Amino acid sequence: MFLLEALGAPLWQTLTWTLLHFLWQGTVVAAAVAIWFYVYPVRRAPIRHGICMLALLVMAMCPIVTMLVIDVPQVEAPPNGPPETLVRAPTPQDGEPTRTADLAHRNRQDTIAALQRPLSLQREDLERERVATAGTHRSAPDWLARLPRYAAAIQPYCLLAWLLGMSILATRLSASWFQMRWLASTTTNVPVALTAKAKLLSERLGLKALPRIAVSEKVWY
Repeated sequence: MFLLEALGAPLWQTLTWTLLHFLWQGTVVAAAVAIWFYVYPVRRAPIRHGICMLALLVMAMCPIVTMLVIDVPQVEAPPNGPPETLVRAPTPQDGEPTRTADLAHRNRQDTIAALQRPLSLQREDLERERVATAGTHRSAPDWLARLPRYAAAIQPYCLLAWLLGMSILATRLSASWFQMRWLASTTTNVPVALTAKAKLLSERLGLKALPRIAVSEKVWY
């Protein structure tokens, strides 16, 4: 698929890993702010607002810095079928005689000698080979070596899911903005009692100016 191949480019791979790193980075920043408010309670709204805005600024800078310093190894996605092992036949050098017939004769003799061995000895050889292979797999697991290739294979799908999620959230945010604009066009006069309560609440919160208050008959609660 052309879209998945395009999302697998080196630039998009870097973006995907940056977003994955931002998951723990944003969690660390949010946890730090929560711990700060728990240890040192802040009662003034402007100070709390300033700390939260600073945390949001740090979160916004984390992906930019990560994308500049991250080093993503460029690994191609694994093929659909099993990998093929290509063996290149040795080519004789200039002036050296070929020994193809001698090698074929020697291989034939080795095969005949192996077939003439007792069956019990052949089983012992197979058992030793199996144990040696199992020990090699335990010391160097294949799944660990294949992990970068698997990550490169699912990277386009992760980035595509993120793009779809961002599109849905952006559409919802735009719809909410248009709805608020529509409600603002249907506002009525604010009652005096409500204005007085809003002024008292703003003074208790330490606000310097009274926020805008609107009343609309289109809002149900």
